[in-house]
Amino acid sequence: MTKDMAIVNVPLRKRGNIDAQLDAYKRGARKEERKVLALLAVERRQMREMAKHLVESLSDDHLLSFASKAGMSRARALRKLRSEAHWNPDAIIRVFGAAP
Repeated sequence: MTKDMAIVNVPLRKRGNIDAQLDAYKRGARKEERKVLALLAVERRQMREMAKHLVESLSDDHLLSFASKAGMSRARALRKLRSEAHWNPDAIIRVFGAAP
């Protein structure tokens, strides 16, 4: 199969502005990337809220059980869980998601 070489015979000024086409493509790609990042930020915020709610709704028995397994005091365990709820909410949701 042979390639169509007719485009080679057309002068560059009549083929279109490749720089403008690339710039438009890059703008579109950045716009899509911003949309995806915004959606991920919303999802992250929701997960953090859910994880923080789970930590605050833990009963004293669950909290003391976690603290004893981790080898720390109740107050330190609560601080650690609050920190994890912010920085690693999916772990908190996995561990305490089924807790009443």
